[in-house]
Amino acid sequence: MQTNLPKFYSYVENFYGGENPIYQLEGGKATIKEIKAATDMHLDRLKKSAGVFLEDSTDREMVRDIILENRNQQPWGL
Repeated sequence: MQTNLPKFYSYVENFYGGENPIYQLEGGKATIKEIKAATDMHLDRLKKSAGVFLEDSTDREMVRDIILENRNQQPWGL
């Protein structure tokens, strides 16, 4: 499956970063740097588990939780 990572980054940023995020994360808005790093980690985890990256809400929430983990905060979970 072909992915559109810039579009996915923007999708995640609309929820947790940017000017007016839909959800506030503890510790402040997610930066694009955090989003990209967390997406890379998520893709690595999917590759190891033979998972599929659908660029959907599940992937967005997984990236959010990785951001929180990287901040040493409690993930929200799915």
